Amino acid sequence: MYKSLFGRYKYFSQRCPLSELRSLLLTIPLSTIDFNNQFIKDALTTVHCSDLFQWINNTFGQSMLSKRKILFSS
Repeated sequence: MYKSLFGRYKYFSQRCPLSELRSLLLTIPLSTIDFNNQFIKDALTTVHCSDLFQWINNTFGQSMLSKRKILFSS
């Protein structure tokens, strides 16, 4: 059905209201994994949301949506 990982990403991102790549970039490798209960449990117990948000902010910076909110709120 999909010719590439980016094809899978494009299919997934079509359902998202925002077209920014930012943290959705992390969904690309996830499309290659067969999920099971143990995999999900391990992921939820080893990765902290605060660490993920910090990595996203350090790597990608401020999102276009947050920039728009700041610009139009004043």
